[in-house]
Amino acid sequence: MNIIRVKRILRRIEMMLNGSYERGIEENRQKAHEVSAALVHDYGQTIQGLEALVHDYGQTIQELQRDIADFQEPNKENKSAPNPTGHALEMNSYYVDKFPHDVADFEDWDEDNVQRLYETIKDREWHHFYDTAMGLLVCSHEGDYYEFGCCGGGSMRIALAKSLKWHLNDMDFYAFDSFEGFPTTGALKMTEQDFMFSIKGDGIKVDRVTTIPGFYDKSLTKKLQEEFLAKPLERRPKLINVDCDLHDSAVPVFEFIEPLVQPGTIIMLDDFWGTFDHGKQFGTALAFNEYCEKYPRMKFYPFMRIGCWGMSFIAYDPKVFTAPVV
Repeated sequence: MNIIRVKRILRRIEMMLNGSYERGIEENRQKAHEVSAALVHDYGQTIQGLEALVHDYGQTIQELQRDIADFQEPNKENKSAPNPTGHALEMNSYYVDKFPHDVADFEDWDEDNVQRLYETIKDREWHHFYDTAMGLLVCSHEGDYYEFGCCGGGSMRIALAKSLKWHLNDMDFYAFDSFEGFPTTGALKMTEQDFMFSIKGDGIKVDRVTTIPGFYDKSLTKKLQEEFLAKPLERRPKLINVDCDLHDSAVPVFEFIEPLVQPGTIIMLDDFWGTFDHGKQFGTALAFNEYCEKYPRMKFYPFMRIGCWGMSFIAYDPKVFTAPVV
């Protein structure tokens, strides 16, 4: 083989190798382009996703601002308006379920926990009482709810929720309160506006609630009593919550409800047990005892104990049903 032919062969080999190399470079370039295009596409999708999140976040901020404005609007004069959420439908049983059981658990158990435990037990007992009472009233489907002493609105919200739960759809609710606090000290003051705002926070049967403002010695008039007596029997009170704490406040309450009470009426005294060691001034129990002695038309049988302080009774006609009396 001569030298010229060898050179030609080497030249062809070189050209073949260069072609493969160039094709390899082109293929790699195309692959790199495809990968880059895919990355750009994914990046674009990510940008769109982030823009959507920013938009949703902006919408959420606007909604929160509107909610804050709605909350502040009816309470411009009173910046300490109560939290309207409450525990109407559900209660927080954390401190009931988690209270200490052994020595180690008591290491961080301070007085703040005791107060929260008391409030939670009270909350649990209220729910149990209103559930049981409303369940009993289902049997008659008659009667309204009266509440004397409405500070905080908690018991009224629970009563509204439980009546809805038990389908007592015709029950009306009357809130009797001074809405100025205690007569002498002004303690436990909650304005009528704030009370209704707290009720509206749960949005349950708000249209069935009527407020009767004023201190009881002035607001519970004979005329008002006659107006309630003029209602049909099915509109008489079947569940009455007396939570006015003071003896002098409770006396006119019992005078007012006496002709309205009928067999089967349940009376709840929130401060019954706690009043025994506080004398006459803080004496709902004493006022109830005086009422029972003064008006023998109805007798009362113990119904349910409610938490640490409360007690309830159910009225019966002693001419029909002879049973132990209070």
